[in-house]
Amino acid sequence: MPKDSLAYFRYFSAKDHGNVDQLKENEPKRLSLYKLTASLVRAYANLANEMEEAGYSSAEIETIKTEVKHFESIRDEVKKHSGDSIDLKMYEPAMRHLIDAYIRA
Repeated sequence: MPKDSLAYFRYFSAKDHGNVDQLKENEPKRLSLYKLTASLVRAYANLANEMEEAGYSSAEIETIKTEVKHFESIRDEVKKHSGDSIDLKMYEPAMRHLIDAYIRA
């Protein structure tokens, strides 16, 4: 298992940032990561409020919660690093200006 974000990027995205050939070659791995992470998050969400009743200890519950957050974070980081997703927050002020300037309610 990769030990840090850079290791995840090299494995799922590209060893050389922005290398189109490596991005294309690793696309099936990324898509698998995205799909499996979504399944993990859904499964956790379905059970999160009933974990004690399902027999998990407090320590196990916290460990599982931490792992789910970890993989969700890695998925989001890999998406941004590979260009599969972009962070729109940096564009938000400009988009709001355009909306305010050109759309009248």
